[in-house]
Amino acid sequence: MSGETPETSRDSSLNDSTGPKPNPDGPAAESSTPDQTLESGTDGTAHNIAAGATVPPGADSLGEFTQLSDEATLPPRATGPTPAVESTFSDTPAHADQDDDATLPPRADADVPGRDVDTIVSAAPGEPGGDDTTGMHVQYFGEYELLQEIARGGMGVVYKARQSRLNRTVALKMILSGQLASQDDVQRFYIEAEAAASLEHPGIVPIYEIGEHEGQHFFSMGFIDGAGLDVQVKDGPMPPREAAAITQQVCEAIAYAHSQNVIHRDLKPANVLIDGTGQAKVTDFGLAKKTDADSGLTGTGQILGTPGYMPPEQASGETDTIGPAADIYSLGAILYALLTGRPPFQSANVMDTLVAVLEQEPVSPRQLNPALDQDLETICLKCLEKDAGRRYATTDELVAELGRYLNGEPIHARPIGKLERGWRWCKRKPALAGLGGLAVLLLLTLGIGGPLVALQQSALRTEAVTAQNDAERQRQKAARERQVAVSAEKKSEVERRKAVASREQTEATLARSNYFLAQARWDNNRVADARELLQRVPQRHRNIEWYLARWQFQGSDVALYGHTGSVLSVSFSPDGTRIASGSRDNTIRLWDALTGEELHTLKGHTDEVLSVSFSPDGTRIASGSDDNTIRSWDASTGEELHTLKGHTHDVLSVSFSPDGTRIASGSWDNTIRMWDASTGEELHTLKGHTGSVFSVSFSPDGTRIASGSDDNTIRLWDASTGEEPHNLKGHTYGVSSVSFSPDGNRIASGSYEQTVKMW
Repeated sequence: MSGETPETSRDSSLNDSTGPKPNPDGPAAESSTPDQTLESGTDGTAHNIAAGATVPPGADSLGEFTQLSDEATLPPRATGPTPAVESTFSDTPAHADQDDDATLPPRADADVPGRDVDTIVSAAPGEPGGDDTTGMHVQYFGEYELLQEIARGGMGVVYKARQSRLNRTVALKMILSGQLASQDDVQRFYIEAEAAASLEHPGIVPIYEIGEHEGQHFFSMGFIDGAGLDVQVKDGPMPPREAAAITQQVCEAIAYAHSQNVIHRDLKPANVLIDGTGQAKVTDFGLAKKTDADSGLTGTGQILGTPGYMPPEQASGETDTIGPAADIYSLGAILYALLTGRPPFQSANVMDTLVAVLEQEPVSPRQLNPALDQDLETICLKCLEKDAGRRYATTDELVAELGRYLNGEPIHARPIGKLERGWRWCKRKPALAGLGGLAVLLLLTLGIGGPLVALQQSALRTEAVTAQNDAERQRQKAARERQVAVSAEKKSEVERRKAVASREQTEATLARSNYFLAQARWDNNRVADARELLQRVPQRHRNIEWYLARWQFQGSDVALYGHTGSVLSVSFSPDGTRIASGSRDNTIRLWDALTGEELHTLKGHTDEVLSVSFSPDGTRIASGSDDNTIRSWDASTGEELHTLKGHTHDVLSVSFSPDGTRIASGSWDNTIRMWDASTGEELHTLKGHTGSVFSVSFSPDGTRIASGSDDNTIRLWDASTGEEPHNLKGHTYGVSSVSFSPDGNRIASGSYEQTVKMW
């Protein structure tokens, strides 16, 4: 890890409003191949992590695993595919042709994962962080500048990014579903990051930082500018010595991981990258397991991994028995693929592949590649033993064995003889083996009986043959009937899955189309159309890209939940970092305006809170209530400072003076009262209105007060003496709101007559 220590700290980097009441006295996958990553849960569903497909219960099962849908695919991208997230963290051209996970490609200025807060921001040309030379928006995730999406899977998305603080290029991985991620998804994400972060080895992609930025979990890791071994496998067999040398490098990395109590559990060519120096780098610890800890995420019956490269104990869901030997098997499977150009087992669908892993022996590598020598084949097949106890005992032993081969020394393993191979077949197929043994025994008995028992033996032989033929006919009949039933069931299931996949693909394509149409409308300044199109995307297809677009289209559209009654008044703090809200639930709640987090609940009023206001310095809050009181609060701690009593009816409006020394309040009792904000002492009672006082406002210099009343008038008062120099008449209904202009020379008033007047 180039001497860097992984940073494993999880750093993080109002509606139903009711106005004043008028005075009653006034006026929205790729086909299954052996190289797919599976996740099967005990709920009977299986996930193709590479393609994101989910298979419903009811398909052919093995343990509690349900067959992966062969037809489920993601909607095609406009110009080409993106490699699966398990395949590579590089952006080499070799991966541009992969079609494992066909989805639409990111535009140069396309939205990227985020959420409905400002998780990822864009800087336009000419703005800080913008690119004036290209005219392109530069997108940021915290301190990371996102350069290019390089991989995407069912759970994660990976970007090539530049960490601005250290000016280095990294691979940045995030949970694809953002805020919608389940607790298990988040836990598995951190297990992957922490497992890799605990490993410092030249053959393992290093983890730099694990954290959370505004609700989006992420980790950054070394960016490997090179292709995965899966690309080499697609090109055909590799020269034997080169294949052995690369496998030895991977073994050394996994041997180190095992020494740190980490089992990878998903080793395959796609998870091994080759950097510019030829060094193999193991990545994607998404299914890793700590042997000294139990995450609780994997239960008996769950099948995790890639069928063509997983050992039998993993294919059968025996999670309790999966240990280092499972990785040794997968290392042998990687070597097999490098030597032959294909995995040890591959079938038309995932279920058949799993059955082959459990019941069949792999084809001899030398049958597929005659250029191989017997020693390397022997090493490979020893790793692929069905019985974990027959494999190499440790990864270190496998490293040493490959070293002996590369150095031209005799290897310790011995080829499996025909007799032993036959004995193993008998153990796996006891019924067929027993039938063959019975036939041999019968022949021996007939041979030694002689003429004395010939007639009796002939009759017995005829009877035995007849019984055997009858049994065989019954067996064949049962097999045919079973095959017909299985075929019918499979055909029905295939058709059902096709229909489900077609419907899901259509829905996903339509959702994707609406998303991009919304982007186009937004780019053409058709804001309303963009928002409408975005809302058409079904909830199940709203990933983190959707939430980022909503943030872009609608601004800070963050709902703050906590009140249990209608919210009647809200007020921003002067610095814009906090919001105070008053409610019919008798409380004032204080919120962080940036994150939406509730900071304090201010309790003390015994009736509805009708008005709230921050002091000019943001240190205090004043509130007016139906309980006839004004209360002042410490905005930092939420503690009540004073209770101001004097009004004889509901307090409809409160306002601080510009210097924060006084509070003005308007009430249903037709008065305005002036209070000392520091002591709570009443200074003046301003009388003159003949109706409820709905609104009070200080002039910018604090010398005057304007009040709007249900008596249809605005009155101007001297804030020092309480004298009434002016009475402004013109409205024909109650005046619900008044406000001074910034220079203090004009007053705007709003009335129930649906007019605004300037004075």
